[in-house]
Amino acid sequence: MARHDVAIYSPFAAAYYDGSAPTQGGGAEIQMTFLARELARRGMRVAHVVFPTSAPVETEHDGVTVHSREAYHGSDPGPSLIRETSAVWRALRAVDARAYVVRGSALNVAVIAEFCRFHRRGMVFSSANDFDLLRDPVSGSRLKHRIYVHGLRTADAVVVQSSHQLEMARELLRSRQQLEQIPSFAEPASAQVADPDTFLWVSRITGHKQPLEFTRLARALPEARFVMVDAISSDTDTELLERLRREAGELDNFKLTGPLRREEVLAHLEHTAAIVSTSVWEGMPNVFLEAWARSVPALSLSFDPDGLIAERELGIAAEGSWEKFVEGAASLWSDSKLRETLGRNGRSFVDERHSPAAVGERWEETLKQLLT
Repeated sequence: MARHDVAIYSPFAAAYYDGSAPTQGGGAEIQMTFLARELARRGMRVAHVVFPTSAPVETEHDGVTVHSREAYHGSDPGPSLIRETSAVWRALRAVDARAYVVRGSALNVAVIAEFCRFHRRGMVFSSANDFDLLRDPVSGSRLKHRIYVHGLRTADAVVVQSSHQLEMARELLRSRQQLEQIPSFAEPASAQVADPDTFLWVSRITGHKQPLEFTRLARALPEARFVMVDAISSDTDTELLERLRREAGELDNFKLTGPLRREEVLAHLEHTAAIVSTSVWEGMPNVFLEAWARSVPALSLSFDPDGLIAERELGIAAEGSWEKFVEGAASLWSDSKLRETLGRNGRSFVDERHSPAAVGERWEETLKQLLT
């Protein structure tokens, strides 16, 4: 009999169990941490594989077995990739689960797929954003992308966040694969925004996130204040980051914080007029959900997941229009009644669709189908 019913492979989630971990994951990692805790609460035997923490190799947190794998070895062809592949394999074998869940478009998806095929275990891939379901890479190695897609097409089940991703998955995956659309988790929040005094942007510094559009917005609205939290990631565009720092230094109403831990980001949210996205595409940004849970509306230049911002009036979706984007920001900054109305809509939406109970039930059903 396997030690665990489900093991979640999400190594950058280490910081959500150990405050001393050097790096903290983003929305994908916090979502997998929420999933681990909710499945454990429902009585499943759950393991979560993370990068090394200060604790022993295995510890228990909220009913979850947290397994610290070896430190990352790298993905460059040669000895480092061989060592990394072996480290992933050993961690999967150590937790010994009936099914494995993985999130993120990396080479380890193919490694986990092969492990599950070899050991006759179930595999679920959980998409983090639209990028995970592209046929061809936007950047990087085409060979690595083909290996990743091969692993993705080997998964028994694929969980997506939106109807758009569902269509993308149908075009990319094999017909025999189980496809499920399951919303992301939103942690309940009691805090309400009081005296909002900033616009907040939280993401990685990459081309498709278009961070310079946020500095451009700050120039267009000198009466407002803007805070940008730039997360550390392996795909950070260093030239773009340097330009961003130069532009931020020229603006009196703009603050670039550098990377912050999740609790620090949540503290910023509690006095935010709107959470801002300038990204071309996303999945369902975790920071949107955390904002809506606190009655903070969204302001998006281009991206609107399944048209929900516009349809449910969760904020202002500019549909790629710069003029509408600036007008929306000005309205949200000056009109407290508009902010309150949109904020209430966001909180109701999160309670309805993204509560841990509702999302956990969908995941439990999907996994039980796989394990039966």
